Formats: sequence, C-alpha cells, structure tokens
Amino acid sequence: MSGTSWTNSPVTLYHGTLLSAAKELIKNPINLSKCRDRSDFSQGFYTTTSRIQAVTFANKKYDLTRKPNPRFVNAAALLSWAVDRNALGTADNLVFVRADEDYWRFVSSCRNGAKRHKMTGYYDLVYGPVNLSLDRRRILPNSDQVSFHTAKAIDILQNSKMIYQIGSPHLEI
Repeated sequence: MSGTSWTNSPVTLYHGTLLSAAKELIKNPINLSKCRDRSDFSQGFYTTTSRIQAVTFANKKYDLTRKPNPRFVNAAALLSWAVDRNALGTADNLVFVRADEDYWRFVSSCRNGAKRHKMTGYYDLVYGPVNLSLDRRRILPNSDQVSFHTAKAIDILQNSKMIYQIGSPHLEI
C-alpha cells in the first residue's frame, strides 16, 4: 500500500429512522430527553459507521410501524453526518473494541436503567458492538454503534454537515 497516506478525513455517521422523526431532527436540535433509555449504552442518540446497518434499521422500523396501521403514511429515512475526527477526540469517550466481559457488564447495567456511566455522569460518547442478545451474549456481526450522551457530544454532531435520504417507502441498500 505504498503511496496511501492518512488524511484524517471526517468519519461518516448514519442514523436510520422514519421520515417523521428525520423531519424533526432536521428542523430542531437533538433532544436527549426524547431518546429511549435502557439502551445498550444508556439513554442517548445512536449512530453507526455502517450505512447498511442504518438502512436495515430504518426499513425494519418502517415495517414494524406499518404493520399495526397499514394506512400509516411514512417512509424509512437515513440521516448522515460528516463528523470531524478531531472534534470527536475532544470528547470524553468510552470505547469497546470487542464484546468482552467489561462490555457485557456495561450493557447489562445500562439496560437495567443505570443513570450514569461513571461517577460524574455520562461519557460524552460510547462506541462499541451492537448487542443482539444480552442473555446469550451475542452481538450483531459487522456492526457498531456510536452513541451521544451529553450536550457536548450533541454539539459535535450538530456542528457537522448533515445529509438525508428518504425511502419510498424503503431505502435501498
């Protein structure tokens, strides 16, 4: 690989959702209090570096919403941000490279309603594998999640360029 040099270019983060939620996120700042708690890394705004993972999630979310109400007018949507790596580096980060014992204890604690990651509150960002089954300790292969937990972290995302894509009703992988 001679001739290839590191450029420290922005990292692209994706968020798969429904069109109605995407419109809200485009108009208004991310509101952490509206984010689901008891998630893998506690209450936060979740993204991934995998476009395929985000598209799959958005399409599944659309399908689940549509089943109980076939007249429901919506579509899958994909938001993405080009985030400066140096800005991410200024945040208080917690990173799980693999699903080891520490990862499973942390996810279990968060899923059980922990209101803090550490003694002073939350890490700004948490990065790691996606939990598929806490009981069986299985992760989603070839996946990751980057979760934003504080106003500082949300500012990093909000100050990045956002792009959105709307499905009709599904998104193409």
